[in-house]
Order: sequence, then structure tokens, then C-alpha cells
Amino acid sequence: MTTDNQQGEEPMGSMTRRTALLGSGGVATALAAGLAGTARAGAAVPTTAAELEATYDVTLGLWAERLGSGRRLTHRPDRRFPMLSTFKVLAAAAVLRTGTDLDEVVRYSDADVVENSPVTGERRRISYADAIDAGLRYSDNTAGNIMLDRIGGPAGLTRFLRDTGDRTSRLDRTEPTLNEALPGDERDTSTPRAIAASYARLLLRDTLSDRDRYLLRAVMQGSTTSVTKLRADLPTGWWAADKTGGGAYATQNDVGVLFTPAGDRIVFAVLTRTDDPDRTADPALMVDAGRLIASRLG
Repeated sequence: MTTDNQQGEEPMGSMTRRTALLGSGGVATALAAGLAGTARAGAAVPTTAAELEATYDVTLGLWAERLGSGRRLTHRPDRRFPMLSTFKVLAAAAVLRTGTDLDEVVRYSDADVVENSPVTGERRRISYADAIDAGLRYSDNTAGNIMLDRIGGPAGLTRFLRDTGDRTSRLDRTEPTLNEALPGDERDTSTPRAIAASYARLLLRDTLSDRDRYLLRAVMQGSTTSVTKLRADLPTGWWAADKTGGGAYATQNDVGVLFTPAGDRIVFAVLTRTDDPDRTADPALMVDAGRLIASRLG
């Protein structure tokens, strides 16, 4: 991958491009709002994380905390799980913290394009602004690798995490091998407690500038991968800035912050895995996880 200082597919100045990046989630946000409250109508809300775990026959890790209230919902909070694509928010934050010119264009070859790259697969150059948008809104894997390349690879992301207070999360590989999720493998893993804390530092505190923190939250709010999962049956008026992930062994994750109409903020991490390489993840698990968190902490 190489970079230059030319503008990307659409000519924009840095401020304009940041503004456009903030606005890109508008359609997806409206879609999320329209879907909220429609999934699994009338289904019983799971009453505990253990019940949720048993219902879906997975190993479940959960950390959910209503900030400022002391109220938490936890289950296996210090067990390691594969991070999967939830790393992309961390990588985007690291790119923003370097002060990278978001207009700067990365050129890449066919060999750089990996599976699940709906945006980057259609072109061979992309600005960092568009790479952040593609990685967080569409979970584009090549965009994830482009962000990693900018910050020094997986080791660079791990250094960023250590520098910002996360002593647990680690990234060792790039897309798509980081999604192998082999049982017992500690590479590319975090714990519910640790990754929830990292997201809180990046999305709610002063680890990033006000502008970059708002940008990150706005792009995450426009995610197209969350609307049929954890967001699908949240109470009316709730919204989320979150990132999903999926991999082998029926692993699936969702990490982020829920915002309520009353102004409450609930930081959460739902991490799951199985030991069965032939199983397929059930997105209804994440719908029920969202309902559980809302019912217990709302």
C-alpha cells in the first residue's frame, strides 16, 4: 500500500471531508431508528446472562454498565474472547489520534484486497476518511487493514491500547486471519471488561479530541451491520454507537455505547464463542442481548 496527498474519489477539503464523514451515517441511522422495536415483538426477555448463554448454547461474555449509577450487568467479564471486527473502532481511533490528514489517499493492489470488502473491493485507492467510514459502517476488511497499516500494524494497535490504558486487549494479526477464533488461542483477543473500558475511553472521555470523538460516534451510529442485531429491539428513542464482529466457531460480538432519551449512557460488550467449527452464529442472540441490557439497566 502506498499513500499520496491527492484527494480521493470526490474532491473535498479536510474540514469538508470530516463533515461528510459525519453525515454519511444519516441514512443508516434513520434505518436503525425505523427498525428499533420491530424485531422479535412479543418474545420473552431473557432475565439473566446465564439464561441467554444457555438458550443459545454458547460461551457468553458480558459487561454492561450504566455510567454514573453504579449499576452493572456482567457475566464472565474477564474471560478472553476473539475481538473480531470490533478492533476496527480501536484502529480508527488510533488513526484519528495521529492527526492523519483524512484527505490523504492510499493506493493498493488486487493482492491487498481480502474477503468481505464491499467498498474497497470496488476501487484501488481510498482516502483515510473513506477507509474509516467503510471499516466502521460496512465492516470492510481491507479498510481495516489499511487503518492498521497506517498505525504500524497489529503491534501498533496494541501499543495504542497500552498507551490509552488498556492492559489486556491485544491484536496479533490482520484481516481475515484474526477471525480464526481457534479455541484457547489468545491472539487477537480481549475481555468484556477491557474492551468495554477502551470503547468508553474513546467514545466518551478525552482520549480523543472533541471533534474526533464525535466523528467516531457518528460513523458508528451509521453502522449497517448492527441494525438487525443488538439494536433491533431497543426501546423507542434509544440509539447506539457500536461495532459488530463475526468469525469462525460461531463467534459474534457487539461492543459500544447505548444512549437513552433521558441522557443515560450504557457502555457494553457482548462477546460470544463456541467450540464447534461447523456452527453458524445466530443473530437473534444479539437481539436478546440488547433486550436484556435494556431491561436490566434502562
